[in-house]
Amino acid sequence: MTQSATQSADERGSRIGRAFRPRRMSTLALAAGFVFVPLLAAGCSKSSPSTTPAKAADKLVEQGLNAESVGQSAQAVKDFEAATVQNPADTYAYYDLGVIYQTKLNEPTLATDAYQKALLANPKYQPAMFNLAIVQTPTDPQAAINTYNQLLMLNANDANVLFNLGLLLIAQNQPTPGHADLQKAIMLQPSLASRVPKGITP
Repeated sequence: MTQSATQSADERGSRIGRAFRPRRMSTLALAAGFVFVPLLAAGCSKSSPSTTPAKAADKLVEQGLNAESVGQSAQAVKDFEAATVQNPADTYAYYDLGVIYQTKLNEPTLATDAYQKALLANPKYQPAMFNLAIVQTPTDPQAAINTYNQLLMLNANDANVLFNLGLLLIAQNQPTPGHADLQKAIMLQPSLASRVPKGITP
């Protein structure tokens, strides 16, 4: 997203055809439903001097990220799930679990559940909302529209959200608001113009 709290974005970008794996302490982009646009994940800052459930969860998430980075998706899921047991309020553990279900294991239902739990822990965590909208788009486009609109309530000038929402509205036979969102997105971020699918005029 264009804004996030405590972000450390040493890895950012977009690439058509695959999603990026968001990291806990650094940012990678996850693709939108129609095109792949940047999404910033907030970093985590917990500073208790003693071993706490939160710190134990942090360690498990790092183990999961390391396992996923070498292709051990099943082990990563175990680590992320163990992190949620250690700290049921850990937004990032649920978020990472959702991402691996979404991008590696092709389990949209499980990804949806994980993102929703991340949002229970932090209702304003925009990366989880954004990814949830992506998962919702193929099977429940109205839910995706609602989720994108919730994101716009948090940041009305998020070009990536406006762009995806515009394309989705056009696909759902709502061309007037769809084109308006596309135009605003491109005004805010002109590089998005090159990503408009053929046959659609903003």
